[in-house]
Amino acid sequence: MDLPHDWSIEDLPGTASPFQADAISQVSSGFTTGGTGWYRKTFAVPAALKGQRVQVQFDGVYMNAAVWLNGQSLGTHPYGYTSFWYDATDKVAFGGPNVLAVQAKNEGQNSRWYSGPGIYRHVWLRTLAPAHVVPWGTYLTTPTATAAAAQVRAQTAVVNEGPQVAALTLVTRLRNAHGQDVARAETQQTVAAGATATFDQTLTLKAPARWSVDQPTLFNQASQRNAWQGRCLVIVKSSPQAGTVTLRATAAALPPTETVVATQ
Repeated sequence: MDLPHDWSIEDLPGTASPFQADAISQVSSGFTTGGTGWYRKTFAVPAALKGQRVQVQFDGVYMNAAVWLNGQSLGTHPYGYTSFWYDATDKVAFGGPNVLAVQAKNEGQNSRWYSGPGIYRHVWLRTLAPAHVVPWGTYLTTPTATAAAAQVRAQTAVVNEGPQVAALTLVTRLRNAHGQDVARAETQQTVAAGATATFDQTLTLKAPARWSVDQPTLFNQASQRNAWQGRCLVIVKSSPQAGTVTLRATAAALPPTETVVATQ
């Protein structure tokens, strides 16, 4: 099967699915099939990536999710409406097969009349350099915004999971709807091994295109981190609000390589 997925609406041959009079959640699930479901995915991580960090991110699992990689627990996430991620580096078999297993439970009362169970959003397997932007680690605000110019403050959390001090350069760009750079900031900072540092930058956006219902102008924010370990590109989609150029991150950081994990 492919993700996203909702097993409550599966049409199973020889059954009355998706509806069942004895459905475990009864009216709370609209009398659709609930219960416990399992997902498994076998994938390979090239041996050449050993030394990189490996993360698994779930955009949404409903609900009471429990995750294992190669038979070892990564963790649990009971809430069904938020994204979550795990660092799986120490559990990955580099150069060999890996099995990701996910259990989801939809039993009993729900938050609304119908909440379909399963991995209902995408799953991402990420490989990153030891020094990288932490997941959801970019925070954007606009302290001032006028028709002439806007000051955009970008605070970016970078973690160094390498064995030694890393001298990092973070370049942050604002791009308009055409993909053109309209503002840029560059900051250098040293991050100790095992530490997390926040890069605090200010970008000036001249004559900002203001958001309105008729012209919902959007900007993208991109951060590029350079270091001795390599480099990591991060794209964060950002959207202006309330007629100003306030930018809010709405997507997770994208690493150098990214793979969609889909069940089969």
